[in-house]
Amino acid sequence: MKFKILSILIISFLFIGCSQKINDYAKPTDLLHEQALTATQKVIIKKIDSVKAYLTVTHINQIEQNKIQLDEETEIFLLGIYIPTEDKKKDFFISTVKVNGIEQSSIALLKSDDPILDIISFKNPWSIYILVEAPKDFTKNGVTIEISSEDIGSVKLSFHDS
Repeated sequence: MKFKILSILIISFLFIGCSQKINDYAKPTDLLHEQALTATQKVIIKKIDSVKAYLTVTHINQIEQNKIQLDEETEIFLLGIYIPTEDKKKDFFISTVKVNGIEQSSIALLKSDDPILDIISFKNPWSIYILVEAPKDFTKNGVTIEISSEDIGSVKLSFHDS
């Protein structure tokens, strides 16, 4: 009995002793995608029993990357919108985007080959991607973004400082 317990302990210590705490083999894109996942929030908008839209919002300022030049005084968000029904995709539009309660006019529809989309690992060809830029409010901790559309309703998300 003592031999079994001792052999189990020795084998478990061997496995624990041989493992690494830091992954030296991780690619830079893996680390970038990991940061993007931690800076992303997902919302499913439902009406009764059917899904109207899937929204993923990534706060680009919380990601260390070289794809775009970040201005210290600008908040940048990447919105991914997937609408499951084909007829609603044709008529879809966002009526307003508010960052920290202020309506934003710097909203750009991105093409599928835009280099900023390489930051996220979960892009797909069926989603609409929108880039939102807003002036940073240094008096507040964190940032809130509110997305409104006649088709999907309104959603408010909060991102905290990293």
